[in-house]
Amino acid sequence: MFVLALLSLSCLASAGTPPDELVAGADWKLVTSADGISVYRRAVDGSSIDEIRAETDVPADLDAVAALLQDVSRRVQWDPTCQQARLLKRDGDLAYLAYYQIDLPWPVQDRDVVMTTRVTHEHQGVNIMSVATPDEEVPQNADFVRILQAREHWQLSEADSGITRVRLLTHVEPAGPIPSWLINAMSAEVPESMLRSIRQIAEAHDAGSSHVQIAEPAAR
Repeated sequence: MFVLALLSLSCLASAGTPPDELVAGADWKLVTSADGISVYRRAVDGSSIDEIRAETDVPADLDAVAALLQDVSRRVQWDPTCQQARLLKRDGDLAYLAYYQIDLPWPVQDRDVVMTTRVTHEHQGVNIMSVATPDEEVPQNADFVRILQAREHWQLSEADSGITRVRLLTHVEPAGPIPSWLINAMSAEVPESMLRSIRQIAEAHDAGSSHVQIAEPAAR
């Protein structure tokens, strides 16, 4: 299953979609823009849950930000909904499988998800693309509802010397009986909080302490 998910991600990566095309179109609606962080949403065909785009500039070099995002164990530091993050397996330095537990507000039941991640380097910068995948090695727990449809795309590019432009595009089908209005509200609030925390880590000169190494330099 891990190999099949990697093949799917490889197809996405090989398409080499330019950054501007990922956010092109008039469908995006600005949700909030404050403190240097902008969040947008747009409808997704066949889903009641919106796709979210969030972006900001982070005061750290591109490789350091990429390393932070790829360090699975550190996700709990910058994702306010993540209560556990565990690396399951790695295929070289540019692909891995990870398990996450997601804390949702009461009375909604918490979620968990297994994500396959693929990292690609292009002349625009670094792309970190993750998709949810079923995995028999992680049995479902009655305390959690397993998410089976989710995608997350981090797009990093050099905005200036020592400044990395970070863009996140994400869409999650939460599974189970959750009101779409609640998920849509959280889906906008959470990415904003994530970017703010990532920026704070960078400002504290801590981003580069991640043990994850970048296998090849990002093309500039």
